[in-house]
Amino acid sequence: MIWAVVMFIPGLDLLGMIAVMLPLWSLHDLGMHGLGEPNNGFFVPTQFGYTLGGFLIWLAWFLLLLVVQKPLKKGGKGGSRG
Repeated sequence: MIWAVVMFIPGLDLLGMIAVMLPLWSLHDLGMHGLGEPNNGFFVPTQFGYTLGGFLIWLAWFLLLLVVQKPLKKGGKGGSRG
């Protein structure tokens, strides 16, 4: 739902499209077909492509959170004890 609201903000919808399009286009160039097709300088994902793109974005956020939380917990900050 948050993604749908963000897509209404001019400029951010383009960034969202690029965040999904570029990884899928790279995978397509590496030989993983069925994710979509290049069309006039853009990459038009299929339903499977959108699903895989969403998973890749989720994975990136998840790994980023793991990297950020480790130093916070190690330094004694964060957590319920504060």
